[in-house]
Amino acid sequence: MRALALAGPLVAAMALPFGSGASPRAAHDSCRGVQDTIALYGDVDGDGRPDAVYVVQTPDDRQCLVVRTGQRRLAVEYTSDDDSDTLQRLVWLGGRGLAIVAAKLHPYGMATVVGVWKVDRARLAEVAIENGPFPGFVYGRYCIGRCALEGVDCVAGGRPVTVDQTRATGARPPFDVERTFFRLDGSRFRRTGHLKYVVASREALAQFFPELGRRPFLRCRTQASR
Repeated sequence: MRALALAGPLVAAMALPFGSGASPRAAHDSCRGVQDTIALYGDVDGDGRPDAVYVVQTPDDRQCLVVRTGQRRLAVEYTSDDDSDTLQRLVWLGGRGLAIVAAKLHPYGMATVVGVWKVDRARLAEVAIENGPFPGFVYGRYCIGRCALEGVDCVAGGRPVTVDQTRATGARPPFDVERTFFRLDGSRFRRTGHLKYVVASREALAQFFPELGRRPFLRCRTQASR
């Protein structure tokens, strides 16, 4: 455990998994409806041209995450968090194309869970998280026994790109902080490390763990690395 003693962050999304036998055409055909969000634009499929990403509300009150490329329309059914901005960001986490970050319904209805989707071999699919406690990354404050503040972001300067999920527990100093590290490995986020800290002040918590309590993936690149 590392000490920072200085004085002065159940409903799973119904997404088509990588490599599953489910038909992408079935999801595509059932995800017709009214566009429910402002579109985000970026190169999601890795062909060098911008694509449109948005959410639609179907006539039978389902939601679908949609990617429209220059050649095709990809869609997966999806359950969002109504209290958060559904589409968060398009970020580069490695591999071909940008990843889609979107808010999901928290299994306990407290902090916000975000999932990450990628286009792979003409399929839109959610990226699984190895040994993740929830179906996604968590950010925000919640209380189950002890109160916790969570956040998720890219590690500054990390190559390959490393994502850290950080949790601070305790209502007042000292805070117990845990950081778990992941890297995108094909169809999943592979866990690469885990560290624990004791943080002696709120100032130190804000200085060394800026991802806590803010919007997710803010430090991540928004264009693919050359």
